[in-house]
Amino acid sequence: MRRGGMMAGSWSSIIFAAKEGNDSLVEALLARQNDVNSLETDKHYAGFTPLMWAAFRGHFATVELLLSRGASTEPEGLPPMTSACGGAGPHDAETWASRKGFTGISLAIQRARMSRAQIVR
Repeated sequence: MRRGGMMAGSWSSIIFAAKEGNDSLVEALLARQNDVNSLETDKHYAGFTPLMWAAFRGHFATVELLLSRGASTEPEGLPPMTSACGGAGPHDAETWASRKGFTGISLAIQRARMSRAQIVR
């Protein structure tokens, strides 16, 4: 059965919650050990993570929540849907957010990436 143009059941719960910006559901799912870096399986969005969806849809609070729970700021997959960002690609949440005009989200992801890089050093 199709819902909203997508095959029902093609999204994991954490992907769906992040895409919709449902922070309480994201938190509950993470508490139940759902993978914060789960990969989208739908053929049109394969490789999207919860962080990428939240960034792509402009859900700042969800982005912050996912980052605080260890969401990877690095590309996790190679989503084929690149036309929304000029055709060539970005494959990370920071670039998706930046190109869509969600500057606060882009900066939050950039800060998390830099902070994590300092910890590794």
